[in-house]
Amino acid sequence: MQDLPSYAVITPVKDEASHLERTAEALLAQTHRPLQWVVVDDGSTDRTFDIASEYAAKHDWITVTRSRTSGRRERGAPIVRAFNQGLSSLKTRPDFVVKLDGDLFFPSHYFAWVAATFKVAPRAGVVGGIVFVNQDGEWADEPPDGAWSDQVLQV
Repeated sequence: MQDLPSYAVITPVKDEASHLERTAEALLAQTHRPLQWVVVDDGSTDRTFDIASEYAAKHDWITVTRSRTSGRRERGAPIVRAFNQGLSSLKTRPDFVVKLDGDLFFPSHYFAWVAATFKVAPRAGVVGGIVFVNQDGEWADEPPDGAWSDQVLQV
């Protein structure tokens, strides 16, 4: 489908060094690439910021920043604040914005599919795929208890 809606990706991260390269490579492989990817580091103590910065140095559409309010790792408000910081740093207003965790990976057609969905249903509020978790070498639906593995694939 031609003329797909544009998008930007914002990734609040903290201590995702063991996963961030896989996420970055999945974004680089997209057939419909984002206008911008903003990685907001929220006080990582590992190499997360360095890894993101290495990608930003190679790709002008990737931006890395440190959160203004670094704190301990938790759900909710800190992630929202980091997301909003990323949102305020977008250079161009896209048709839609993606909040993407720093430990996911997905096939190269994933965001073309998301954009095509928004093209045919512009009033859609949320578009996403099915999450699979690698459990002992087998891909399975997200476990009902919500226990996540280190290996998550979104399709």
